[in-house]
Amino acid sequence: MEGSSWWPVGIATGFDETSVFTKWGSLPLHWDEAILTPKWWSEQSDYWGRWPEVKFVEKLNDDEYGIWCDIGDFIAQIIPIPTGNHVSRLVQNEKLNLAVKEYVTLPVAGINRSGDFVLIFPKKSKVFDIIGLHKSLISSQFTTPNDELNWNFRLKKVEDKLKTNTLWRAPHHKSTLGMPRLNIVNNRPSPIMISEKLLTEVEHLPMLRQAIELEKVDEWNTEFGNNSMMRTSTGGLAHMTYDVMVMAHAQCRAFGKTDSKIESYLAKVDRIQADLGIMRLVRMGVPFGLVCAIFTLWINRAGMFESWQLPFIVFLSMSIISWIAYRILEPDWRQL
Repeated sequence: MEGSSWWPVGIATGFDETSVFTKWGSLPLHWDEAILTPKWWSEQSDYWGRWPEVKFVEKLNDDEYGIWCDIGDFIAQIIPIPTGNHVSRLVQNEKLNLAVKEYVTLPVAGINRSGDFVLIFPKKSKVFDIIGLHKSLISSQFTTPNDELNWNFRLKKVEDKLKTNTLWRAPHHKSTLGMPRLNIVNNRPSPIMISEKLLTEVEHLPMLRQAIELEKVDEWNTEFGNNSMMRTSTGGLAHMTYDVMVMAHAQCRAFGKTDSKIESYLAKVDRIQADLGIMRLVRMGVPFGLVCAIFTLWINRAGMFESWQLPFIVFLSMSIISWIAYRILEPDWRQL
């Protein structure tokens, strides 16, 4: 068990019959070698959905989420360390099921023990349709308004726990919508990562974030994006990419791995933040120039200042130039 791909070797400190203990907290543990035999499957009664008759169990592979098995007409995902019911609720919540079933392959049955423990999928999976899914979630009113306060606080908790050298908070444009947490792996919904469960679990995350995670930004942006949402100054693509990378870094830490792509990205975050700092400093010239221009007019009307035209033009020009410089200095989200 401890040598399996799904065991969080990077943070695990011990386990007993019901729990695994880690540096970040504890999680439920359900493991029995008998699960790889047909007898185990025939003895279960606490299932939901159409439980299949299993005549053989062939282990296909395991990953950080659990074990994949061929059980005849179906594929089974066994999750020894459950992280919630994020997948089964897509079936059991009738309204949510209607919203997503056309766009993602859903399980036909499963077992909930402290969360999704066993999920049974059709062998043939649909091609995940992110555009159709997000349109359906919007029309079915499953989206939530901008929740930048909680999204930023979520990142802070992860940064504090990982002791990263990065610290990045950002506003998000009002058109940035949240959606139910839906983790897609190999075109199928999957439980959330162990690291996410332990460090910070949020029920709704931005739709844009999922597009980044699945590398479908161009496709998604054509349908849902706008420049105001994607801009670096409003968080946008750059900050959401940071969110995805930090969580991927946490998952690597949990499983004792390193990823050069993630390490390289996090190393350049300071440069991005420095550019944003200069940009915001320049922007301060906008309100300063406007206030000074208005003050010049005021003291002129009060009869305290006769030669007001030149200072007024100078301050107004300062405001305009600061705004132009601010827009020029803003890092292009397409190049980050």
